[in-house]
Amino acid sequence: MRQGASLDRKKLMADPIMVTTIVVLIAFLTLFILYPLAILLVDSFYGQKGFSLDTFRRILAMSTFRTAIWNTLKVGFLVGILSALLGLLFAYVEVYVKLGKFSGGLFRVVSMLPVVSPPFVLSLSMIMLFGKAGLITRFLLKIYDNSVYGFWGIAIVQTLTFFPVCYMMLKGLLKNIDLPRLSPGEALLRQILRNRILRCPDRRTAFHENGLLQVHIPLSAPAFGS
Repeated sequence: MRQGASLDRKKLMADPIMVTTIVVLIAFLTLFILYPLAILLVDSFYGQKGFSLDTFRRILAMSTFRTAIWNTLKVGFLVGILSALLGLLFAYVEVYVKLGKFSGGLFRVVSMLPVVSPPFVLSLSMIMLFGKAGLITRFLLKIYDNSVYGFWGIAIVQTLTFFPVCYMMLKGLLKNIDLPRLSPGEALLRQILRNRILRCPDRRTAFHENGLLQVHIPLSAPAFGS
């Protein structure tokens, strides 16, 4: 292992272009990202009297900042849940549903389109389609007072932006599930749940009979956590 690492270092040092590129990238990263963040962090904790938390107290005392922080947390929480569920749906369909060449290719293109498109495209599309002068709201539905500048507009746009990340992670995880070993377990689980349903007929119990809730979602917990 040590010999292999030393050989890799020798190969790297033998390529001056690669070494120069790495040094320049590290310098730019330090100068334009790490240094400003370090200065901002130091200034937020140190003032004229030394170490102090007055900056955070002054900011948290403003109602506008508290409202902004609370709304940001609500949007982030909702977007995380919706993105995970939508990504799980797309991944489950692609892995376990047999699609034709055209429909499968179209499905993959639609699911990956937000990743390759610029970040502002989805926002402009939302405004031009569903805004006050939107193509769908104004010209098709004859709605003249619809506004997308708010909580739900931001949540929808960010969900459409981030769900492909969940989709890619969950697709790789679902593909690695051992289906031959999983199928007997699902059959046994369903038999046990059928016995429970006979004893206590409940729609929620029947809903949990689905292998998606009892098997796939627990196995996908690491991807949800990441």
